[in-house]
Amino acid sequence: MHVGTSGGAPSSPDVRVPDVAEATGDSNDRVTRHTASRALGASAAPYAVAFLVPVLVLCAMAVVRRQFPFGPGSRSYNDLGNAYVPLHAQLHDLLHGHALGDLFLSWDAALGTPFYPDYVVNLASPFAPLVALFPRDRIELAVFVVTILKYGPASLAMTWYRARPTAARAGSPRCWA
Repeated sequence: MHVGTSGGAPSSPDVRVPDVAEATGDSNDRVTRHTASRALGASAAPYAVAFLVPVLVLCAMAVVRRQFPFGPGSRSYNDLGNAYVPLHAQLHDLLHGHALGDLFLSWDAALGTPFYPDYVVNLASPFAPLVALFPRDRIELAVFVVTILKYGPASLAMTWYRARPTAARAGSPRCWA
């Protein structure tokens, strides 16, 4: 920015006022701001693809293997059927006010079991409460939808992160990623 000598109006290119990044010596800040503005104006197509590819791959795998909800085959192997589906059912009951217990203790097993650690480890995602939108008898479908909705944003976030220039990532503590 050029500033003249009379009244602050621009008159000649002899005096130059540096911008904030130059004044502070933080050129990385300028790169980050430039990257952010470029990312906002960039095409959304790569990000849409990054979201849709894992979602479609998981759905295609279920179709090819004729697994639920695209066929009669069960997806409830090991932890999915023995832990995740029952935990999501407990969360569904908790969100609807029908659970025997609360977020910290469940009376559905034995003499009561702590539910909060299970919630933190297995259910603490922004998508897990979506099970409340499904009927109680369709919890397995809810788990399928929640699982797919977790993969899409994870891939989207990774794509966004990897699209950032290396200079912007260099100062980040996650530069190894």
